[in-house]
Amino acid sequence: MNLASNQGVVDSIDLPTLAYVRPPGDSGGSFGATLRQSEIGFEAFGPTVAGAKTKADLQLDLAGGFPSIPNGINSGLVRLRTATMRMDWASTSVVVGQDAIFFSPNSPTSFATLAIPALTYAGNLWSWVPQIRVEHRVRLEKSRACYSKEDSRSGKRGSTGCSARYKLLPAGGAWEASRQPAYGSRIAWTRNVFGQPLRWESRVLLPAGLWLQSAR
Repeated sequence: MNLASNQGVVDSIDLPTLAYVRPPGDSGGSFGATLRQSEIGFEAFGPTVAGAKTKADLQLDLAGGFPSIPNGINSGLVRLRTATMRMDWASTSVVVGQDAIFFSPNSPTSFATLAIPALTYAGNLWSWVPQIRVEHRVRLEKSRACYSKEDSRSGKRGSTGCSARYKLLPAGGAWEASRQPAYGSRIAWTRNVFGQPLRWESRVLLPAGLWLQSAR
């Protein structure tokens, strides 16, 4: 359970990301408790296929929002975070499913912001999107490693333009209308310096929406 106390007006009392100007007559603060950031996970290990170890996992939480109906605050929704199946060889992995965006894999961790990663509005790029990802790791020496990832994603969901907290049917946007997945690659080099990992990365992403813009 999370306890939340805010001084001021925010967009969500338990998961604040934006602060607003205090309207006339507002108390100027809030206090509450929630279980919305509870996480549920399932993990399964399969047989060895073509020399690769197989594994599948499913991650859910209770932060799916509330329906815009009377007493909707009592009808919170379960939300799918990630659902992947992977095949792992000694130096290569293939991942299929919905997972974190591969070119920005690191996010700050905090028990106060599990449902929405911290620093979201400060430039932290995060999302869970459908994707097919190939990872290859090359060990240069004992303390160094280099690996790359190639990704073909089915694209992000477009904005619904609706004030409701959720919609039952997904709305298509420029990503889906392009009729092409997004393509990207990420190359990283890691070396231990004074006992801590030092990483250099290079990332390239071609969003699906560019296909739609070039076709017009």
